[in-house]
Amino acid sequence: MRELISNIKFAWNYTKDQKAELIKYIIMNILHIIISIIIPILSAQIIIKLTSNMFYQLIFISLIVFLVENLRNVIHYLSAHYSQVIYRESLIKIQTDLGKQILKLENKILDTNSSGVFIQRLTNDTSRLADIFNVLNIYISHIITDIGIFGAIFIINKILFLYVLTVVIILFIIENTKVKRYNIKDKISRKQNEKVSGFVGEIVRGARDIKMLNAEDGFIGELHNKVKELNKTRYDMQDTQRSFNLLRGFTTDLSDFLLIVIAVILILSNHLEVAEALIIYNYFGRVTSIIDYVGMLLDKVKDFNLSASRIFQIINSDEFKKESFGITHLDKVEGN
Repeated sequence: MRELISNIKFAWNYTKDQKAELIKYIIMNILHIIISIIIPILSAQIIIKLTSNMFYQLIFISLIVFLVENLRNVIHYLSAHYSQVIYRESLIKIQTDLGKQILKLENKILDTNSSGVFIQRLTNDTSRLADIFNVLNIYISHIITDIGIFGAIFIINKILFLYVLTVVIILFIIENTKVKRYNIKDKISRKQNEKVSGFVGEIVRGARDIKMLNAEDGFIGELHNKVKELNKTRYDMQDTQRSFNLLRGFTTDLSDFLLIVIAVILILSNHLEVAEALIIYNYFGRVTSIIDYVGMLLDKVKDFNLSASRIFQIINSDEFKKESFGITHLDKVEGN
């Protein structure tokens, strides 16, 4: 958490000029949260009115849902606009500043590192850094929205609330473990990607000399080995994701089945109404999707921290030493 706060402060230096757009973006997300909490309540009323044959009230509530949903569409449009502006302007500032820092590096640092090191950090890592405020708003908004549904289940039935809470905790443990393992392999993948990008750049710049020396086979063989190593790491990352998604899918399907069993028991023992059971089952997927958003948030945060550390290495680290320049400017240089 300390690392995240430090990195957000760093990213804020490039985003603070877009403070007005960021505030508008946050307001849009707050409105989205409010609507997302209201809609499940109204939808539950639709089910109740339908099962009670109260058709006029059903039409009235459906009309309200229609109007609220259209308001949400407008909010989505404005939110996407503000998000794009924040990302665009922040990315320009970050990439420009990093470009300046790269030009200040000592020549021996430039010589001992491949161009891929700087290309990947200037293009990919800056993009992740610029997007952090949008990412935090999106996923935190979704999490808060689904927590509101969580509260509705608590009000309807305490036993099912405890069951849902247990399922969410188990799914969180699975998702958190997946993110940690995936992130370890992502660090390796980015370093290998830098090597491939740098080597490709050297091939393109030296293509004439390579052809003149008839060294195509040697360079292509080396490129093949680097690309093969990179794609093996990417396959390992995808395999980690597939394995945990399989476990997650099994756990989710089992929890759906057990929810029905527990609901039937509660209905037979007169501790739950059929309409209430239908409402809880209908929104059970929304509750468990909290873990989807938590997992994606954890993944984005770790991705952001990794990108920030890679940019810090160029801007502030002793590993990438800068040239020392004087303070005197020569207007007319004659070359004597």
